[in-house]
Amino acid sequence: MIKRVIAFSLLVMMITGGVACSQAKNTANKEEGSVGNIKLRMFGTAPGSEPMEERYYTSFALEYNGALYWFDAGEGCSHIAHTTGADLQTIQAIFISHSHFDHIAGLAGLYSTMAKLDSLHSGYQNKQVELYVPSNNIWPGVVMQIGQLSVYQNFKEHIIKDGVLYQNEDITVEALHNNHLGTPKDGVYQSFSFKIRLSGINIVYSGDIGSVDDLAPIMDDCDVLLIETGHQEAAVHLNGLEKMEFTPKTVMFLHHSRNMMRNGDSMLDKQRKTYPGTLIFLNDGDIYSLPDIQKVN
Repeated sequence: MIKRVIAFSLLVMMITGGVACSQAKNTANKEEGSVGNIKLRMFGTAPGSEPMEERYYTSFALEYNGALYWFDAGEGCSHIAHTTGADLQTIQAIFISHSHFDHIAGLAGLYSTMAKLDSLHSGYQNKQVELYVPSNNIWPGVVMQIGQLSVYQNFKEHIIKDGVLYQNEDITVEALHNNHLGTPKDGVYQSFSFKIRLSGINIVYSGDIGSVDDLAPIMDDCDVLLIETGHQEAAVHLNGLEKMEFTPKTVMFLHHSRNMMRNGDSMLDKQRKTYPGTLIFLNDGDIYSLPDIQKVN
C-alpha cells in the first residue's frame, strides 16, 4: 500500500512538474514575443523615375504575429511579395501615402493577385481588408480597371485624415499630413506620413515629404525611421534630424534617387562615421527582422 502511495505521489509530481514547465515555457514564449519578432519585407525601393533593372516602385509590408500590414503599392509589388514568401492572404490593412503612380500603380495588381489566390485557397472568406487611401478616387479607379473580383466585398475603403487610422491588439497606425504636394488651397491634404507602433517598437514611414521637418510631430520615441531619398539625399535628411535633435536608433532609406541607387552604400559610409545609430540602404526583396535589425535573406 505504502509503495502504491509513493508511486502515485511520484506520478503526480512528474505530471504537475511537466505542466508547470510547459506553462513556464509558454509564458516565456509570450514574453519573448511581446517585443520584436517583426519582419520588414521590401517589395520596391525605386522612385517615380523610368523603370530600372532589379528595382520596382515603392512598397513594403510589416509582418507580425501571422499578419501583414502593407504600405504603398508600387507597380509589381504583389509579384515580388508572393515570390519572396509573403502570404498575401494574411493582409489585414493597406495604407497608401499619396496618389502618385509610383505608390499606387500596383494596387490593381495586388487586388487581382489576392483574388487569384482566393480562388485557389479561399483565404478571404469572412475576412475584411481595410484600405486606407488619401483620396476617394483611388479605389473606384482600381475597380474600374479590373472589375469586382471575388475579394471585392472584403475590402473596406477609408479616407486618410490626421490621427489614429487603424488599431488592434498588436498595432496602431497614425497618419500625419506632409508637404510633398504642397499646401492645399482647400486645406485637405492628400499626402501622408505614418507612425506605426508595433510590438513595443515605434516605426515612422515618411512616404514622400517636403523635408524631414514634416515628420517632427511624430518623431518622438522613434526607434526605426523609413525615409525616402527621391527628393532629398540621405545626408540632407540626417542633418535635418540632427538640427531637430532626433536620432532614431535605425534609419533605413528607400524610394531612392538615381544617385542613391548608383552609390547608396558608399554615400552612407561617410554618414556612418558620425551618426550614433544604424544606417541601412534598402534593396528590393530585402527582409529584415526588427528590432535587432538583422538581414534575414
